[in-house]
Amino acid sequence: MEKPSNTIKELVIGIIAGIASMLPGISGSTMLVIMKAYERVIRDMSRLRTYLIKDFWYLFFIILGAGIGFVLTAKLLDTVIDDHQFEIMLLFVGLIGGQIPTIYNMCNTKEKKDSSTAGIVSFVIGMAIMVAMIALLAYNDGAEMQIGHDPVSFIVMVLVGVIVAVSILLPGLSHSTILVVIGLFGPFTKAVSDMDMGLLLPIVIGAIVGVLLFSKVIHYSLENHHHITMMAILGLTVGSLVTILYDVSVKLGDLSDLPVGIVFVVIGLSLSYLLNKIGDRMTVS
Repeated sequence: MEKPSNTIKELVIGIIAGIASMLPGISGSTMLVIMKAYERVIRDMSRLRTYLIKDFWYLFFIILGAGIGFVLTAKLLDTVIDDHQFEIMLLFVGLIGGQIPTIYNMCNTKEKKDSSTAGIVSFVIGMAIMVAMIALLAYNDGAEMQIGHDPVSFIVMVLVGVIVAVSILLPGLSHSTILVVIGLFGPFTKAVSDMDMGLLLPIVIGAIVGVLLFSKVIHYSLENHHHITMMAILGLTVGSLVTILYDVSVKLGDLSDLPVGIVFVVIGLSLSYLLNKIGDRMTVS
């Protein structure tokens, strides 16, 4: 087992990914991409027998950091979102928009020339998945499911855990956005914030199952069809941006709010640029 080196760096990577995972429209795994940690995490999770011991401290501190970011954000999210929803959404727009060039650059691989058409199709499918959320969001109209401590709620929260796992594994796919659409974001956030073990246990079970099942698929795709997979991820990211812009347009009061919104977009773009620079410095080989 390797020594626990670079623990602060890996902890910070995890915290940033955890915070991003809890924010609707932002993907924690996209932050892992920016921090140059994504492919190593996917590799380790898909081959736990090989890398659990070798990369134990690496995974431990990233997961610990993600947990810290998750819980802290869950506790603060309700107040921040309720009081400054319009501004925060536009901050997300800037953050996501600033991530797109980084992900696009990762699509440029040696297989690109042989798979340009497939890559475009993959991009369109990824984008369509997220844009479909707009129709579902409008149909659901913000209604939330009632979750308790009964067997049906247990099964529902297991499915929430699977959704969380898949979104963690797929950059550009925000589980928070999906949970908002299906009316489970509030119950999920409350469960994490209150540390309600009756609801957290099925979420953890679902997340473990989701990671074990999908990490191998994603790792295989990245290893054997990197360009096509990254184009799908790019489509998911662009689609999430469109979804958030739609949400912003619905919540826009009047044009007098626009200047403040533009300021928050610029702040988001600046933060995204800063994250890219931090990612370059925090690359873990």
